[in-house]
Amino acid sequence: MAKEKYQTDQTRILALVAEGKQSLTEEVFTALYEEVKPILYANRWRVPKNILENDDYYQEARVCLMQAVDAYKLDSNALFTTYFSNVFKNRLLDIRRMHLTDKRIANYKIDRKLHLFLNESEDQGLENFLQTKEFPPEHAFLFNESITRYEDSLSEMERKAYDYFKAGLSYAEMSDIAGMSKKQLQSLISKCKQKYRKILSDLFD
Repeated sequence: MAKEKYQTDQTRILALVAEGKQSLTEEVFTALYEEVKPILYANRWRVPKNILENDDYYQEARVCLMQAVDAYKLDSNALFTTYFSNVFKNRLLDIRRMHLTDKRIANYKIDRKLHLFLNESEDQGLENFLQTKEFPPEHAFLFNESITRYEDSLSEMERKAYDYFKAGLSYAEMSDIAGMSKKQLQSLISKCKQKYRKILSDLFD
């Protein structure tokens, strides 16, 4: 009895796929979606909700289902549900890979920014703290936008001191180029650091 029901279910699914290839109406799509729901529930663990929220997860499933209907060969030896399962799992794997890649890029960009003032020893607590954290990819845009605002906020003299400091010049070298005293340069760099840390605190606290 169970075997007969299984065969009947597979025959019905195949008929729905064949109909969907001709015209994937809402009715046909909904019927197929109900058939693959157990696959969706079984694979939810593969991508954490902080990467893919439920609404997005099931939307990805719908897209994969449409793709599977279009690409599946009706004379295939593989069941449609098995075929869809593989398509969906591969999509989830791609999402995980993209997330990890984006995260590495975001962390790399942020890590480079955090090294801006690390060649001076005092008051590095904030940078050292931030370097121990992992930032989700979506923070990269906000972070870089904040740094752009920080750079735009600098006065002309602060900008010069900032550029020299970022280039790794010593105070003696800066003084020779800019024609300013070491005390003036230290004051300018101090103001830059205060603005810099204020932006980081606002963004990550």
